[in-house]
Amino acid sequence: MASDTGPSPPAQPRVDESIYASINHQIDDFFVRNGFDPQTRIACDNFAASLSCGRKCIPAQHQGYCSYTVLLSGRHILQFRPVQFMLDMQVCREAREIYGSLVPTTSHMGIVDAQALGGSTIRGALHVYLQDVIPGISLEALHHMPCFSSKHRRNLIGDLAGVFATAFNHGKLPKSANNGSQSVFSRGIVGKSLTERLSLLQTLSGPESKYVQKVRQQAEVIESKMPWCFTHGDLVPANIMVNPDTGHLTGLIDWAEGEWLPLGTNLYGLEEVFGQVSSDGKTFKYYEDHLYLRAKFWNRFTVLAASSPPVFQPRSFMEHVRTGRTLGILLWRGIAFDDGKIDRVVTEDRDELEIFKLRLFLEAPTPPDFNWRHRSWLSCIWLLRFVFYRPPSAKSKVVEVKVAEDKITEVDIEYGGKCVAD
Repeated sequence: MASDTGPSPPAQPRVDESIYASINHQIDDFFVRNGFDPQTRIACDNFAASLSCGRKCIPAQHQGYCSYTVLLSGRHILQFRPVQFMLDMQVCREAREIYGSLVPTTSHMGIVDAQALGGSTIRGALHVYLQDVIPGISLEALHHMPCFSSKHRRNLIGDLAGVFATAFNHGKLPKSANNGSQSVFSRGIVGKSLTERLSLLQTLSGPESKYVQKVRQQAEVIESKMPWCFTHGDLVPANIMVNPDTGHLTGLIDWAEGEWLPLGTNLYGLEEVFGQVSSDGKTFKYYEDHLYLRAKFWNRFTVLAASSPPVFQPRSFMEHVRTGRTLGILLWRGIAFDDGKIDRVVTEDRDELEIFKLRLFLEAPTPPDFNWRHRSWLSCIWLLRFVFYRPPSAKSKVVEVKVAEDKITEVDIEYGGKCVAD
């Protein structure tokens, strides 16, 4: 095992003592919040040292809410997770199979049994996972850097369009069109409880309640007729890794909540790329170029999605996307996350930022809202998909239509992948 851990951990960028203090505070809070005494962290560090030939492992500067993470080497991290936040290895494998190198390879390395360390509040053990290091920094960190520009956002949006298209191209129908049998995917926590969660969302009393009713009216379509795609269950800036110099996507981390969900559900996360939280942490503001970024995303997505085998009906495609997007925003912004408990909706007095995001995201432009010419072009693309589809071949030329305000221009681009039309 030692030979697989690579070189010694690289020196992290020099940071002041206040940042180190903040990291340690986050780590200490993690152990206390999950009922482990201080000796548990020492046990975790000793476990990490045993995998790195005794070398001291460095805590990662980014610590998640559900885990304690250390740098094991220049190529690997080690993550310690309580039982309630342990990873489903099948989910990790599926994510890697579908999204490739954008997802870190994950291996379960064992457990740290905290019960043997004493303390009356200890509960269970910590599961240990070895993961690849995804290069770059989080989008959350890039948001606060002076170099962050419109060019970074354009590059990232184009890459994310590819991720969403990949999800769609690997989508599955919940029931077979031939015999009604269940499709070959298992529903996760959210997928199994859509009915209950929609019932909970009915208690929302603000302007968002009309969106709940619209989604509930489509419940049967969502459950049995819409394509379901393998979805990242926590698509937030902290889990989107980017190249700080270009803004290009380098990976997506923390797939603990990944599962099969209706097409478009994780579009709630795309809204976080179109803007950022205000400095006071109470509101969210879109960038001035967010309409252009939206057009660029759907422009690219429809080209890439149209290159997949003709499995789903194009006439209902965008309506399914719209429904899934609304569903995702309601599920992730309308239901509060209280230390893992998901048993109440957000309220203005307790969840000021979340209720602000919920209403803002629901009212934001959705795919079919751009203009009639964009929709007509989309219909043509889907028609080409049926007429000209053939299995993957060499690099092919497709036409990308750029939408900017009320002007549309066509630009020939090279797309290495599946053929839409020569």
